[in-house]
Amino acid sequence: MPSNNDTLLKATVQKVTYRDVTSGFTILRVKSDDSSETTVLGTIPDMIDTGSNIIARGKWQTHPKFGKQFKAYNISEVEPTTEEAIAKYLTASGVKGMGEVLAKRIVDKFGDDTLKIIDDDPEKLLEVSGIGQNKLEQIIETIKQKRELRETYLFFINNGISANLAHRICNTYGSRAIEVVKENPYILVRSVWRIGFATADKIALSIGIKRDSPERLKAGVIH
Repeated sequence: MPSNNDTLLKATVQKVTYRDVTSGFTILRVKSDDSSETTVLGTIPDMIDTGSNIIARGKWQTHPKFGKQFKAYNISEVEPTTEEAIAKYLTASGVKGMGEVLAKRIVDKFGDDTLKIIDDDPEKLLEVSGIGQNKLEQIIETIKQKRELRETYLFFINNGISANLAHRICNTYGSRAIEVVKENPYILVRSVWRIGFATADKIALSIGIKRDSPERLKAGVIH
């Protein structure tokens, strides 16, 4: 469990070594700000991938076989700022045909302003060889979806919901998760694996659902 003695680790993901899409348990190989490499493991959202800049809160531990590792309790993504990290971020974005060569071409053109260009003036990407209108639309939509998912995940973490629960909720509802939960968090009892009334109630109260709300009373009676 998180505590006041936790450590913050800032790093860039070099490789996803293992990922269980059901539970969210993931093992990452990362490079920290001091250029040292280490292994980070924990319940980690799908949008954190190769090239992601992360801030992880957790503890160092030593595995008898694999050595020193960082056990993360909470982990969030911040957008990359260096050209190398931005190129990795684009390569791992999931855009069809976005390999290392095209990503490097984009970053060579726009440098560390690349993500700002995608946000504010995406048509400029058409100046890069290999990018047509269809590819441009794919890039814009994919980056938008990654940001929406990140914001959704952080919403739950910031409301005291564990990384494991946040992963399962986001895995079920995607970018609609906040909307669904705000409307009726008790629906999670029926739709998300291993969430019962007590957990749904904790989530409901954390996001401001009143104790005498009809949804809470109905869910309590059914429980």
